Amino acid sequence: FSWSFAEMGCVAAAPEVTGRNARRIHVVLLGDSTIDNKLYTKGGPCVAEHLERLLKKSEAKVTMCARDGAVIENIASQLEQVPREATHLVISIGGNNALRSLGVLRRNIDNVHAALRLMKDVQSKFAERYTRMLSIVVKRKLPVLLCLQYLPRVDHFAQFKMDQEVAEVALSILIDSIVTAAQKYSLPMLDLRTVMTRSLDWANPIEPSDKGGAKIANAIARVISASADGALTYNRPFEKRKSGRCVIYHGIDSEETKAGPLLLPTRW
Repeated sequence: FSWSFAEMGCVAAAPEVTGRNARRIHVVLLGDSTIDNKLYTKGGPCVAEHLERLLKKSEAKVTMCARDGAVIENIASQLEQVPREATHLVISIGGNNALRSLGVLRRNIDNVHAALRLMKDVQSKFAERYTRMLSIVVKRKLPVLLCLQYLPRVDHFAQFKMDQEVAEVALSILIDSIVTAAQKYSLPMLDLRTVMTRSLDWANPIEPSDKGGAKIANAIARVISASADGALTYNRPFEKRKSGRCVIYHGIDSEETKAGPLLLPTRW
């Protein structure tokens, strides 16, 4: 098959092979508890297990290198664990870096200008770390899919003392840094804000439940299958949205089926 991330402007594409000699797809998951969510599923499957089940018919392999609690700086060490036969990397990282910055939201600021300057400083440090991380990732010369963080659900958990709207605005500023970094290296993205949409998708304010993990795996599988030129059988409609030289995949909340939420075109 021909991996079409190359057409999206990705760093590198897998070699074109067909038939029985086709290269077996081996997806490696890197990042934090967005992917390594086993501790929060109450015994249910984690994202990697859901993804492995979805790709089972295609004989694709899934390897979990993500670790709960990881930060952007940990991706370098996770890359060292990536098997040589890996064909694709999926990365979801930055949530814990964002959590470490939440203290700024509780500071007393005299005016809006000062507040924005403070958030800009936080964003700049986040962007520097994320861009440096991607500079290491692309050296592997593998197709990469970056996941944009979903929004927390602090309004459903009283013990998480923070205003939901404020948390969303602050995180969105950091997510914009990921988009900018991805554009630099022309890497495609999956917007998990449009995948994690219902209260049952969260096990707590910030981690995916079994149900949420299934939806994340479902979205990843659809991006991979739609981009693999029919090599994977799990084909569903998906969206390609160009952002500069990049593509951002968006989900659409719909009545859920066993197949999960659809990834369909929207216009904005």
